[in-house]
Amino acid sequence: MTKDEKIESLEETHTFHRGSNPETSLEIVQFSDDPWAIESYGSDVYAIKISDLPEVPQWAKDYAAKYCRDIFTDAELMEIDPEDIVSDAGIWDCQEFVQEFWQDNEDKMMAMEIAGFKTNDGAVIFPGPCSKIIKIED
Repeated sequence: MTKDEKIESLEETHTFHRGSNPETSLEIVQFSDDPWAIESYGSDVYAIKISDLPEVPQWAKDYAAKYCRDIFTDAELMEIDPEDIVSDAGIWDCQEFVQEFWQDNEDKMMAMEIAGFKTNDGAVIFPGPCSKIIKIED
């Protein structure tokens, strides 16, 4: 089975990242439900099963809302669960927010074994190893 065939076989159940290995990233990594929309991002393809990720929980939404009220006036930037993560990842594109969110919530997320959150059309995965990420190869 070719890499493209493997990707096609996982499209209904997984979300995808192309480019560098997300497990070695020091930053948040964004995944998309549409592996073809991110084809130009790189030839290496990684996937994570959508059902292995929780939706963005209320405590994270509350954290983002408080952060945004103090910092931003642009409502679109405040979006924590973006409609189209490839076009605009909302608050997840703000490095300062991501760093502060991770610093303040890393212990809680590790205790709950949360590697990231499912979004409307993809996922955001936080830094560090995640045994649920698979690399798709020929």
